[in-house]
Amino acid sequence: MASSKKIYKLGDNPNLKLLANLITFLDGYLAYYFEDPEPFRIKIRAGELGGDVSREWRSIEKPLLKMAYTVRRIPKVGLYLRLTSIMHILSFIFLIATVVVAILMSMGYMSTYIIYLFAISISISSMATIYSMIYRRRMNLEIDKFFREHTEKYRFLRAKIKEFTQNLIYTYGYYLRKQGLDPHKKTLSLYNTDYNSIKVVKKPGLLSKKYTVEVVV
Repeated sequence: MASSKKIYKLGDNPNLKLLANLITFLDGYLAYYFEDPEPFRIKIRAGELGGDVSREWRSIEKPLLKMAYTVRRIPKVGLYLRLTSIMHILSFIFLIATVVVAILMSMGYMSTYIIYLFAISISISSMATIYSMIYRRRMNLEIDKFFREHTEKYRFLRAKIKEFTQNLIYTYGYYLRKQGLDPHKKTLSLYNTDYNSIKVVKKPGLLSKKYTVEVVV
């Protein structure tokens, strides 16, 4: 938890959407969901969130990458990642096949072969999507297990990320209030809810681990 409330200066036209996405991104690292930081690095270094955020980002950028690369050495993660990618490709291929067959059917081609092909294509596409979600879930469980069994690993970096994220939440609330925006319409998606100045408005659904939270301004 951040020891004191800190507000970053974002300039006259703050990019609150980017700020909200950055908060979700960093919170994901605390929940062992390691997304690619490159899109954020480019925009932050370009000054889209001001100098304060840029300086803080530079202090954690390389450790974030190191933390993410650690995942590659976790047993079974590579296997589940490959299986997830294969399922995504299969799902896409058979989705295209389903669309093509549907177009043929709309043009009057209604033979038994076409109907069977449509049923098979949509079934394989759906099953591949489901299995990709299953494999991704198993991969995330392996990652979560690894870091919970190695609680000292990146302990100081995690504390730094937590403090940075908390201050970004304070900053987000400050600019919502300054611009007269409704916090209920500018919610955040978070894996963790142990931050100051937020309240949960929606719990995770069946296929998501993220809470929808509102910043208290």
